[in-house]
Amino acid sequence: IITALSWGVILTLVLGLAGGFFISRTMLARLEIINETSQRIIAGDMKQRIPVSPRQDEFDRLSGNLNHMLDQIQELMDGIRQVSDNIAHDLKTPLFRLRQKLEALNVEAESSAGHAQALQGALAEADRLLNLFNALLRIARLETESRKTAMTMLSLSELAGDVAELYEPLAEGKRQSLSVETPQSISLFADRDMLFQALANLLDNAVKYTPKGGNIRLSLSAQEYSVSIRVCDSGPGVALDQREKVFHRFYRTDTSRSTPGNGLGLSLVKAVVHLHDGRVSLQDNHPGLCVELSLPRRSPEH
Repeated sequence: IITALSWGVILTLVLGLAGGFFISRTMLARLEIINETSQRIIAGDMKQRIPVSPRQDEFDRLSGNLNHMLDQIQELMDGIRQVSDNIAHDLKTPLFRLRQKLEALNVEAESSAGHAQALQGALAEADRLLNLFNALLRIARLETESRKTAMTMLSLSELAGDVAELYEPLAEGKRQSLSVETPQSISLFADRDMLFQALANLLDNAVKYTPKGGNIRLSLSAQEYSVSIRVCDSGPGVALDQREKVFHRFYRTDTSRSTPGNGLGLSLVKAVVHLHDGRVSLQDNHPGLCVELSLPRRSPEH
């Protein structure tokens, strides 16, 4: 019996050591794979991903999380590259025009009429650059805003009417019909200046892209816990696969490249809506586009 027990203990120890050695070797091998993949990523190959086996054990879950993190980093880096390319494209043209106009100003200095006209053109291009950088700074401030000190109870119906009144002359110049639908007086706790800027950007886009004789509608509606603001037009609309991209800074669709603008209008709208803990969505208007802002109704105490 003692001999059998001794052999049993020895066999158990041998099997335990062998199993431990096998498990440790397996773990080390899988850790080495993660280490090698990490080294290739550090070397600059951001497309590398850690292999995931069908076992779905702890190592596979770890690998999956790391791969997901790498996908997000890759997406952010691609976005930075795209923004850089768009900045280079959108800033190069006005800067080149500014240089040309200043050069022409220098050549035409002897003529007072030509001097004034060239100077006005140079100032217009300079203003465009200033507006571009001001919009960027405004978006950056909104996206990093942690204190909502400018929030106040306001009449959303009056605000919508003020924005529409501002753009009525532009719409009339293109023989467009601009209507405002506010079935009831709607109050909202919000930042008036920022919300005014967001609605102005939406109406500016609607007037800009709606053809002559088209229709634009600004409407408000109230639910128990939220309010909705809709700006609809009869323009070309936005393709379904581009509706997320148009909120990116400097992104412009191919059809809008020939229209004056900087690709920051909807980025600012999204930042303003986010500041108010709301949502923004794009929908078909058949034809045209509807932009809907959904903002929560809350009291000043909240």
